[in-house]
Amino acid sequence: MRTRLMAAIRLASSGEESLARLHSLHDMARHAGFDTLAAISRAHLTDRLLIDRRFAEAAELAARYIAAGEILPRARALILNNLAQALIELGRFAEAHAAARAAITALPSLVAMV
Repeated sequence: MRTRLMAAIRLASSGEESLARLHSLHDMARHAGFDTLAAISRAHLTDRLLIDRRFAEAAELAARYIAAGEILPRARALILNNLAQALIELGRFAEAHAAARAAITALPSLVAMV
């Protein structure tokens, strides 16, 4: 099951159907106890919203995930990075700066991406 979930998460396409599928995969992974796969799904969901230029939704979802206590360092850093990117697109630069700093704190090797 873990392998099928991972493949499905990676192969999710774009658009509204993709978001629904990623949400579904996230829920399945979480309920099955695959916390790492659920975290990957959360990062992919915020990625997908950015790709679809849905910046307000991306910022809101990323902030919600961080507030809920995303603890896996890489997932936390990627979600914070996505939050920073969304906030930049929304013109909320001070908040974006704080999110980018938090991303680098969570995963210092991310500095090349931020």
